[in-house]
Order: sequence, then C-alpha cells, then structure tokens
Amino acid sequence: MTELNERIGAYRLVRRLGSGGMGEVFLAWDDRLERPVAAKRVRPDKGMGSARRERFRREARAAARLSHPNVVQVFDLVEGDGDWIVMEYVQGRSLAEILRDSGPLPAGAAIDLARQVAEGLAAAHARGLVHRDLKAENVMVTPAGQAKILDFGLARPLETGTGETLTDEGLILGTWRSMSPEQAAGGTADARSDLFSLGVLLYEMLAGRSPFLGKTPVETLRNVTDTPPAPLAAVRPELPPELTGLVESLLEKEPARRPESAERVARDLRALADRFPVSGWKPLPPDASGEESTLLERPIEMRGEGLSRSRSWMRTRRSGWIAGVGAVLVMALVLGVLWMRRGRVEAERPIRVAVLTPKVEGGRGEDLELAAYGASTALVRTLSSLQ
Repeated sequence: MTELNERIGAYRLVRRLGSGGMGEVFLAWDDRLERPVAAKRVRPDKGMGSARRERFRREARAAARLSHPNVVQVFDLVEGDGDWIVMEYVQGRSLAEILRDSGPLPAGAAIDLARQVAEGLAAAHARGLVHRDLKAENVMVTPAGQAKILDFGLARPLETGTGETLTDEGLILGTWRSMSPEQAAGGTADARSDLFSLGVLLYEMLAGRSPFLGKTPVETLRNVTDTPPAPLAAVRPELPPELTGLVESLLEKEPARRPESAERVARDLRALADRFPVSGWKPLPPDASGEESTLLERPIEMRGEGLSRSRSWMRTRRSGWIAGVGAVLVMALVLGVLWMRRGRVEAERPIRVAVLTPKVEGGRGEDLELAAYGASTALVRTLSSLQ
C-alpha cells in the first residue's frame, strides 16, 4: 500500500480508493475530528472547466442536503486550485463486487438491500433530487449489511428552469446497462428513471446478471430501449409472483407504467421482507476486513505528531518489530499445520482459537502498544486465512 502525504485543508490524504469516469476518491484523515473520511475530486486528466466545476460543486450542495442512513453524508467542500468533496467513509464492499464474487443473492438479502436503496432514493426524491446514475457500483454494503448510495455526481434538481443547464440536450449520462430508456434516448430523467435503475439493481441481485447487458454499448442501449428482459420467474422460479411482478413493473419501458414513487416501492419491499427475512447471509467473508481496518482503527498512525513518532520508532526498531511479527506468523503457521494433520474436522466439532488482546504492562508508551496491536492483527489475519 502506497501512503500519500498530501493535504487538502484539514485533511491528510492516505491513499487512493478508486476512480470512475470523472472522479477519483481517496481515503483521508480528518485532523480536527480524528476520523477517516473519503475525499473526492475530478480526475486531473479530465480537466476542470467552469461547467465541470459548477457540476462538481452542485454535487456537493445536492448531497449535503441529504441526511439519511442509506445515503452517504457529505461533510465538507474544499475549494482551491482543485475542488474536493469530503464525505463519510464507508467501510465495506460495493454491491457490484459482492455480486461478482457471490452470484445471485438469497431472496431475503436482495429484498433487504433493495428496500434500503429505495428508502434512500425516497429521501432524495423528497428533497427534489434525482440520482440518474444508480448502479451496483454506486451502492456500498457495510459488514453489517447496511446499504449506502454513493456518488450523486450526476444528480440534479428535479425542477428545471431554475438555473443554467449543465447537460447538453441529447447527451447520454449514466451507465449503459443501468440507465432508463428515456436516458438512453437522450431524454429527461426524473424520479421514475431512478426507479428503472432500481429495477435493474434488484434484477441483478436476484438473477446474478444484468437484464440488458449486450456485447456492445449499442446493443446494450437497444436492449434498454426496445427489448424486454428475460422473465425473472424463469431464472428463479422459486421467487414469489409479488416480487417478480414488482421487478417487471420497475423495468417498464414507459415511465408512466412504473410504480408511483420510491416510497411505494419501499413499502412493497418491506411487506415482502416480512416473508423473506435475511438469515445466514453475510455481505463480507470472515477475513475481508483487509489492511485498511488497521489503518482506521489506530488514529495514532494518522495524526501529524503521532505519525512522526511512529515513523521514527519504525526506523529505529523495525528489525525487532519484524522479528516479533515474524514469530507470530510462524506460530500461526504451526497451528495451521497441526490442525490440518488432525484430518477433516466434523462440522459439529469446530476448532475455535481465542486470540487475546496483547497488553503492555507498566504504561510502556504508544510505541509498544502499536507493536502489540500489529502482532495481534497479523495473527488474526493469518489464522483467518486457514481453511
């Protein structure tokens, strides 16, 4: 992991999380409130003309008006040579990654996630905002199973005529497979366009594939505008007709034939959730906490003065720390070998390993505490990787 040392205002950039068609997002640290945040900017190779800068600032203003558990919260707008949106950092995986790794979701999990997204959309629509780019890549799922809508970069007020239009007539925005027919045709997107994209999202969760994706962008757009998707009932015959019927209504080509509102869709999904509770499904594998969890759980590594002390300590005692962690890894490997030699363990007799939190006696200081924390983290991750 390459660590950055750049600063934007009160925030220190840690590393890049990813990039999309226009923006790139970094993990950052808020020095004032001592918490991780996500910082987004327009990619340097895309330039920042006046229209693009106004669109970017509008994204910040639009998203900052929303406060809902299923929508990422915007905290700040840092303006200067380059504009940055600072927002809530969501630890988890995108729905696209989950579907890529797991395939179709259990009905209860798909219903629950779709309900949360519908409730987030309902809150946005009530504020007069439409997302226009809802897709699996723009929905994060936390380890607890909470869905959060990301990236209102294409959002705009539902009402028109109140300001300069930043989208040229006929310009197609959004992602081909997830956009509504009216968007694919270059028309106006409204709240019902978001409902179509929600239907695509729910179809993908239940079928494990896109209802409209073709071999080329042109074929995909043609499928969106003219071709009905394969019936979901044929793909998952065990699903109740109320659920497959809801998906079909969301994917209607004519906006007027779709449900009247996201709130109505959320109500229907809540009713279905009573019949299909989420049970046994986890959005993350047991060892998916990853390296960034250690980064976020130890703010000493993120503060300016504490960071300098940690780096100084690492330079002077690196060999001893590496040796200690190496010993822990060897111990974990030995445990794994001993476990595998026992042969297959019966399901009703699982092996449980308790990893105690290391304690530093006598208040030896932050240096040794950091070393103890790193050793325990290495041991847990190594044990978790064993079959």
